[in-house]
Amino acid sequence: MKWYEQSCVHIPLDIIHEHWRRLSMSPPSTTKEVRLEDAREEAIESLDSLKEAPRRQMFQKIINWIKSSKSEIREPSYQTSHKGRPSSKEERSGARIKSFLERAASMRSGSKSLGTKSFRSQSIGSGSTIEGTNNDHVFRSLLPVAYQHNIDCIMDIQADGNCGFRAVAAHVFGDETHWYQVRMDLIRCINNNRALYTSMWRVDRAATEETLARLDCNTSPAPPQKWMDMTTMGLAIASNYNVVLHCFTPNHRTSYTYLPLLSEPVPDERRREIGIAWVNNCHFVHIFMHPNYPIPPIWPHWYEHASAGSGGLIEKYDLNLCLWDALFGARN
Repeated sequence: MKWYEQSCVHIPLDIIHEHWRRLSMSPPSTTKEVRLEDAREEAIESLDSLKEAPRRQMFQKIINWIKSSKSEIREPSYQTSHKGRPSSKEERSGARIKSFLERAASMRSGSKSLGTKSFRSQSIGSGSTIEGTNNDHVFRSLLPVAYQHNIDCIMDIQADGNCGFRAVAAHVFGDETHWYQVRMDLIRCINNNRALYTSMWRVDRAATEETLARLDCNTSPAPPQKWMDMTTMGLAIASNYNVVLHCFTPNHRTSYTYLPLLSEPVPDERRREIGIAWVNNCHFVHIFMHPNYPIPPIWPHWYEHASAGSGGLIEKYDLNLCLWDALFGARN
């Protein structure tokens, strides 16, 4: 090579390695644009592969993205720390977390779920799940047979003690990894309406502070004293996100519907209904129902503390409540 340089002779191509012969000195070509029609067809095919309820939710998410000024979805206010050892397995693994659409589309494959520890008694909380399963029919079988046919599909949630907040985040933000945002939103909601919640829990004067302490957690896994308790958080979830929240349990007598306490009823096309289920004695999962499904009774405290404006919402669910009573009988 030095001889060619000193002799000012061009280097013959046949002595250059094949790899270097393929290199070009021309400016790199611009990336080929994706055809809009191909992208649209691919998106429609992905949506069509989902079951009805997840598909409806994804359409709503798309509408929210397009009409961002009217969207109720908010960017999480917390920031992930990149210093020190990551606190959760998700961060430690370095693996990309699947999106809601990918999880919904892949649930048919029956991938393995995570197991955790047991949960404290006398509370609807989060902690354990079924080892080695992520099957819709397994979770479905744990719920009362009488309304199993009303379930469209059930999706598992990571069982790290934050699963209740993850299930809510999956519905509200489309991504369960925003569980910490849900915790912070509920703290703000209760603090902003402290007099209301204190009067609601007047039987237990310490309930407000205990609930705020339970919500204040940013670790994964979360210790038992930080798990979700629907008895004190259900109405706060419904009120903060202005949603109708259904919590289904293996015992129909402990299944309830939570309505917003303070907001005016929204039009039917904008009203959001979200469902979670408590299975295996302490694990929350993400549940979708078929249209016109029976709904469990309204949480009793709502009747006493709901504002006059929000009272009209219950009229929209008269038929659904009657359907539940037809299955299980009216609750005293």
